[in-house]
Amino acid sequence: MNKIILGFLIVLVASPVFALSNTEVRSNIQSFIDTQEFPQKIDTVITLLRMETTTRGIAYTYQLSMSQDQFSIAALNGIKLNNITNLCTNSVMNWYKSNDIEMIYYYFDDMGELISLFKVTSSDC
Repeated sequence: MNKIILGFLIVLVASPVFALSNTEVRSNIQSFIDTQEFPQKIDTVITLLRMETTTRGIAYTYQLSMSQDQFSIAALNGIKLNNITNLCTNSVMNWYKSNDIEMIYYYFDDMGELISLFKVTSSDC
């Protein structure tokens, strides 16, 4: 009996405990997405085409107004680093961190070809 209780406690402690279920996360995110209009011009190069819910998060799809060859890997790495820094240091992102929300980013060039995709979660902090 003690082994069963110990095993249960180990599983409970080792399992991530989140404030919201996946369904609640998707519902909250979808409520936000429903308030948005797309596409959204972010700057002279980047346009947010859409946002969609994922199993436990949100996927952002962007299009760049340039070809793959014009956009450097260093620039993409900088975008990813900025997203991680924002998640880890911006208090507005606390809900994302405390609920272990995954944010997936897709970047396409001006011809619709995939340039990059990456995921950012609280484990990156």
